[in-house]
Amino acid sequence: MSASISLELRVLLRAFSAELVLTDPVMGMRGAVQKAEELVETTPDAFMLQQFSNPHNLRIYYETTGPEIWRDAEGKVDYIVAGVGTGGTITGIGRYIK
Repeated sequence: MSASISLELRVLLRAFSAELVLTDPVMGMRGAVQKAEELVETTPDAFMLQQFSNPHNLRIYYETTGPEIWRDAEGKVDYIVAGVGTGGTITGIGRYIK
């Protein structure tokens, strides 16, 4: 992941025993993905989930989070506020609520 990632996220990931490999923040997400691809190629039995190109990324939000928000708000949803990463969260929820 990019070395520009927050300290809070680093601490959280380490709490789950993650080994962090930090990349040059100037390269952004592209640099982090390239490094992940290198690690997959050189690590036996490794695989990459590909959250940016995996259609299941937004589908899971469409099938779970969207209905949960709709149900909990009793169908009265005016706005959704979400952080943007891959776009899967906002796209999946938005498609459901639309």
